[in-house]
Amino acid sequence: MKVKAAIEVKQFDEIINIAAVVSDAVSLLGDDTSGQEIPESDFIDDDWLNRFHHYAGAASSESLRHMWARILAGECKSAGAFGASAMRFIFELDTQLALQCQDISKRVLNDTIYISKDDKEGKALMNALALQAAGLINGVGGDITNTFSTDGKGLHNLIFGDVALQIKSSVNRKFNLPIWLITGLG
Repeated sequence: MKVKAAIEVKQFDEIINIAAVVSDAVSLLGDDTSGQEIPESDFIDDDWLNRFHHYAGAASSESLRHMWARILAGECKSAGAFGASAMRFIFELDTQLALQCQDISKRVLNDTIYISKDDKEGKALMNALALQAAGLINGVGGDITNTFSTDGKGLHNLIFGDVALQIKSSVNRKFNLPIWLITGLG
């Protein structure tokens, strides 16, 4: 009898979590009073909803429920935006890896992370290797570069996050910057 009661409590918790996630997602989506019928091609896939229910049902904290609400809202806006592997990754994401993602995300420009020689050693290298092992980035330990050239004034500007980098050199000069690549999952 205790086992049955424990299962029922777990199912009740999942229902509460899903209800909170859906309510939050509705708030994020806002009030759509357009009255237009949604084409069937924009419907969320049933298999996707089953996976989502499994993952979001386990979201026991407000911050996790809000994260799953943002995923649901994104999927409602653009069906297919979040694949099964992305949801599984998010579900299994631990605090340490989340912090590593947050740290490196400040340096992302067009699915590319520009690196310095400091990134090739110590803690920065260990963090990058963890992100590569998780399937989020590629090229750690390699020699991948992006090639750029300066303009007619000898300048090239790169802006990523809240960082701006202006490279000044001779006019129309080509140069390479070392990079790591963001994967599809990343």
